[in-house]
Amino acid sequence: MGDRFAGLAPRDTAITLRSLRRRYKGAAALAREAENRHTAVGPSSSSLIDLANEAAQISAMIGNEIDRSLDHETPVVPSAAIEASERHFVGTTTLDLAAAIAEMADQAELAADRIERSTASQLSRPVSVVGGGSTTPLALGQEMARSLIRQLDTITTHVEWMIAS
Repeated sequence: MGDRFAGLAPRDTAITLRSLRRRYKGAAALAREAENRHTAVGPSSSSLIDLANEAAQISAMIGNEIDRSLDHETPVVPSAAIEASERHFVGTTTLDLAAAIAEMADQAELAADRIERSTASQLSRPVSVVGGGSTTPLALGQEMARSLIRQLDTITTHVEWMIAS
C-alpha cells in the first residue's frame, strides 16, 4: 500500500489540511464521554491532552517551514519537518484540549491558504534538508497532512480506550 499523501495535488493537500478542524473536533466530541480522563495516559503512553498539544506543535513547526521554504531564496528546513521520527516535543502540554485543536487547525488552514496562493513552480522548488536530501514546499504540506492524520488516528485510538476503560 503506497503513501496516499505523497501524490496529493496542491488543491487536494489544501482540502485535507482544511478538513482537520472538523476531524479533530469529531474526536474531541467523542472524548466528552470520558472528560475526566483527558490527562490519563493511554495506549500511546501519552494523554489525550499531550496528543492534542503535539498536533498543535506539529502543525506550527511544519507550517513555519512551509512559509520559510516559500519566502527564502535558498531555504533549508530541519529534518523533523519531513521525518516524524526526528520530532521530539518536550513539555507539550500547555493548552487545554479545545485550545490545542484550535491552534492545530488554525496552523493547518494557514498552510492550506499558503499552498493555494502559490504557483506550481513555487511549490515544486527544491528545499534543502539539514543532514542531507531535499524536499519541496508541496511535500512539506503533504507531510503536514500525513502527520496530522496519523496523530488523529492515535488520538482516536486513545479516545476509544478512554471510553472503553
